[in-house]
Amino acid sequence: MFLDAGNTLLQIDYSVLAEVVSSAQPGVRPETLRVAEWAARLRLDATLGRSAPAESIEPARRPSTESYAVFRRFMTMIFEEADLELTGEALERALDELEDYHRTHNLWGRPHPFAARVLADLKGLGVKLAVVSNSGGDLEALLDRHGLRQDLDAILDSTVVGFEKPDPRIFLLAAEKLGVAPTAAVHVGDLHGVDVVGARAAGVEPVLIDPANLWPQTDCIKIRDLTAIPDLVRRARSIP
Repeated sequence: MFLDAGNTLLQIDYSVLAEVVSSAQPGVRPETLRVAEWAARLRLDATLGRSAPAESIEPARRPSTESYAVFRRFMTMIFEEADLELTGEALERALDELEDYHRTHNLWGRPHPFAARVLADLKGLGVKLAVVSNSGGDLEALLDRHGLRQDLDAILDSTVVGFEKPDPRIFLLAAEKLGVAPTAAVHVGDLHGVDVVGARAAGVEPVLIDPANLWPQTDCIKIRDLTAIPDLVRRARSIP
């Protein structure tokens, strides 16, 4: 099984977002930003031009999800979905502060509260595990810091391996590292055009995390949360 990192095993620290915008708009709750981020994912996916099959797009022409231009665009979308009145200099200051924080600490710096338990459950079921993530080169250290490294058989950080989702090569490399056929693997992630399209191009079965049932696509399995994965495996294996 392959797992995305951001918005799957690791979550945005929404308290950081709330603190950054508090000077311009006091009283914004982290939970408001969390719900707004779910909607912003759909907008981000659309702006990345991911609707075409992954194999039909030259890798060099795909916009990188790890660029800071994309990061700033995504943060702006979150603010807009939360109906925050951030514009002009106030918006630019907030984006600058978040970009600086992300460079130093990684905004996706909070482990999912049940991530360790889910990984342990999957290992107990005999599942080989790889993290396949578009990341900035610090993913292994981040997972290790949060105690999530021990149950993983491989970590594929796009900056380290040299290509990123939806390029099917990153999924094929993950399958090779786990010693499994791509058609025998499942990938779980949060962006349809990155995770679903990329996995399918490699012959891997995709599962989309859709916390609020917002994604209109019905061409793949959808789950609300990481915690649904062990039961998904048990059902597939007819384990009570």
